[in-house]
Amino acid sequence: MSAEPATSTAAVGKTTLTAGLASTPHEPADPRAALVAKVKKAALDGHAQKAIDLMLTTDAAAQTAIAREIGAEARHSFARHMPTDVGDARPTRDLARILFDHTPSSERATLELFFEARFRLQLASGPGPMETFNVTGLRQLWLDFEQLPPGHVAHNWAVATLDRYRDTNDKNRNHAHGAFRYADDGPGSIDLSYRNSIIEDGGTTDHDRPGDPLHGVNRFDEVARHEIGHAVDRELGLPSFKILRHTDEAGHWHLYHNRAQYREAAEEMVAHSNGPIHRLPPSERTHVIDAMVMSMENCDTSYFLRAIDHAHEHGDVKSDAVYHAMIKSLAVNSPWLDTKAIDGRHYHQAYAGTDGFATQWVSYREEAWKNHRVSEYQFRAAQEWFAEAYSAFYTPVEDGQEKGIRLKEKLPETHKWFVAHVDNKHAFAKQSKAAHKKDKAPKKP
Repeated sequence: MSAEPATSTAAVGKTTLTAGLASTPHEPADPRAALVAKVKKAALDGHAQKAIDLMLTTDAAAQTAIAREIGAEARHSFARHMPTDVGDARPTRDLARILFDHTPSSERATLELFFEARFRLQLASGPGPMETFNVTGLRQLWLDFEQLPPGHVAHNWAVATLDRYRDTNDKNRNHAHGAFRYADDGPGSIDLSYRNSIIEDGGTTDHDRPGDPLHGVNRFDEVARHEIGHAVDRELGLPSFKILRHTDEAGHWHLYHNRAQYREAAEEMVAHSNGPIHRLPPSERTHVIDAMVMSMENCDTSYFLRAIDHAHEHGDVKSDAVYHAMIKSLAVNSPWLDTKAIDGRHYHQAYAGTDGFATQWVSYREEAWKNHRVSEYQFRAAQEWFAEAYSAFYTPVEDGQEKGIRLKEKLPETHKWFVAHVDNKHAFAKQSKAAHKKDKAPKKP
């Protein structure tokens, strides 16, 4: 049984369908026609809640007919004044879906308004080459988001806007991409880039090998769930960093964000490889490590390569695992796809430094990458690890299957944690001070 409210706030009953609908000189004699007229008038007058209450007095089939018959102008006014708590109870949530589904695709502005009210996300313009969400994209996003727990989208203070941008660097027509960005003091924005055809043909979930739980999942759907996962992670106080990255299944991530930490990583790599670089004379080894730090800090391998060129006389330093890590592990090379490790740990750059943020390097245990991943991309960074786990948990399952079975297959302990703390996020959110911020409804035009 659902714990959600079973009815709307208005008191309705079986007798209200025909109550007060007796024929008058100005009113149709047919009860349904009269109800359509009342809903239409309420919608045109800007009284969306009254229109909702009227529609809830009848069944889904009649609601569908009303949604169609009130006409385009009334639907637009209805959507424009739709209360943003429409997704809080199942009856109004179902009604919102009926209104959205039976708004013609030619009424895209109305569809956007219904979408904004239902999910409390403002469709807005962000940086870079922008595009509008096509109707197919909006309808598919509705399906993806309504399959998530209601509070993960509509009542998640951590995300407020949803943008579509055009990834001008991507020539692969089968891809879709996303980003979650936010300032420290406010809600964030989800940016999606996709080609329209991907929704119908499924695209490709790149960075996923056969056997990975997310292999073959529709790329558009997977990216949409992934980005909501970032917002949930933030709302919960970033358990990706504070809790889960320290587990065996995650691979005990180490994060390196500044020069001192880059030096820590460089010294670890050299010491654990125990290769030709480690066996250099102390002064030259220090010189190479200094160059590694400069390369890591500046996203530029030339510092390291120049130092290596001067160290050739002491052996084949290019055979060292450290050499491979340094020249192949910048984020632009998608190093999370690489299988090479140094003494059982992967080292790579997760993100190049941009917009004032330092470059981020990471390391994790090879065993976790081999045995506990839902996708190869999961091991780009700790926050991506969480978002991919979230996407796997909420990928729809067949009837009778356990929720999150895709995650449970590879990450059983993480699955238990998601059941207790993510699927029941309000219980866990009490531990996150940030989660107590008030929801902010999107502004209506």
